[in-house]
This record gives sequence, structure tokens and C-alpha cells, in this order.
Amino acid sequence: MTIEELQSLIEDLKSQNEAMNNKNSELLRELRLAKNKNKELDIETYNKVLDENETLKATLSKLDKESKANIEKLSNDLSSKDKYLQKVLIEDGLTASLLKNGTKEEFLKPALALLKSEAKLVQGEDGAYQAFIGDKAMNDFIPDWLENGDGKFARPIPPTSGGGASGGSGVQSEQIDISKMTPNQMMAMGRENK
Repeated sequence: MTIEELQSLIEDLKSQNEAMNNKNSELLRELRLAKNKNKELDIETYNKVLDENETLKATLSKLDKESKANIEKLSNDLSSKDKYLQKVLIEDGLTASLLKNGTKEEFLKPALALLKSEAKLVQGEDGAYQAFIGDKAMNDFIPDWLENGDGKFARPIPPTSGGGASGGSGVQSEQIDISKMTPNQMMAMGRENK
């Protein structure tokens, strides 16, 4: 190789080196800009995210308190409605059924005391609640309980003497017009004449 060729090669290498240094400087400048940009974005973004996080925590805490208060209120409402439903369907239902089946007023409280503890509410497939005693609906249970069960003490006793009683002859002293009676009155009269 000649000196000229070597000088030409050195010049080429110098220009390639200079081009590489320029490219390296350009890349370093871009890298510094990117780092500075990232630093600025990271700090701003970080602070923004922190603020949003604190806001979300406060909102979540507030919603948590509100939901707990709502749950407690709804639980209390449900409990009071359940107690009312128990009273209406069981206590009032028992009273009505006992009176409908002829239980005398003086035996109503003892009969209620016996039956109330055995009664329970059952929700049917249609969602409606019904009072049950044992495995029978309350309205089916009461007549049987008065006739054959422990409720015999509370059932109506037909009069055996006095006005309206059949007496020894089996004939009543006065005529009764059944056309003016309700079906329940007719059933009660039929029970008395057994």
C-alpha cells in the first residue's frame, strides 16, 4: 500500500469516526432529553396518581361507611318487619282461627300460649308466607287440635240444658231460622247438635 492510499484510508476512517462521534453525540443528547422528559413526567404523574389514590381512598372509606350504615338500617328494618310478619301471621292468625272455630274467649289466651311456640312461618314456592304448626297449615291444624288434640279444653261445649238446648227429648224449644245465619254460624250450630 502506498502512502496516498494509506492517507486516503486514514481520511475515510477519520470521517467515519467523526460521523460515528456525531451520531453518538446525537444519541446521547436524545437520551438526556428522554431522561429529563421521563423525570418530569414521572414526578408529575406520580404526584397526580398519589392525589387520585388519596381521593379514591377517601371515597372508598366514605362509601364503606355509608354501605355499612345502610346494611345496618336494612337489617333493622328487616328484623322489625319480620317481627311484624310473625305477629300478623302467627299471633293474629291463631287468634282469628281459634275464634272462627268456636274457642271461648276465656280459653283464648291459654290456647294461644300453647300454640304460639309451636307455630312457624314457611315460605312457599310462590314466595308467600304461611303459618304452620307441625306439618299442617295453621288453619287446617286448629279444627283438628280443638276436636282431637290438646285443645279439647278450649273447644265450644254444646249446651245440655237451658234455653236452646236439646234437652232429653232432642227437640229444641224454639225454632231457628237458618236462612239468616252465616256459614260459620251454621257450622257452629251443626257442631252443637252432634
